[in-house]
Amino acid sequence: MTEVTLEVLREELKPIREELKPIHDEFKRIAAFVDGIPLMHRTVTTILQEQRMLRSTINDLARVQVTAGEIQALHDDVNRVMTQVAELEVQIATLQRTKQDKS
Repeated sequence: MTEVTLEVLREELKPIREELKPIHDEFKRIAAFVDGIPLMHRTVTTILQEQRMLRSTINDLARVQVTAGEIQALHDDVNRVMTQVAELEVQIATLQRTKQDKS
């Protein structure tokens, strides 16, 4: 009868390890995407809050007289939020493309 040694066991498990390596690598790639989800969620939440604040500001503009500086500040805020939305859209498109490439 063959004695089961650690070396024999390692040799027996070697093909199984080789089969599992691509799965392990895929999990690493998926983990990178999953780790980024909370950051993207916080970014989306911040953008949505800023959008609500801009809406209320625009509604207030109809009731009061505003200065040129306030209008400029509003333009700056709108531009910043639009830039953040565009950056987020690029990140999402990149993630979707990467996901499709892996499929």
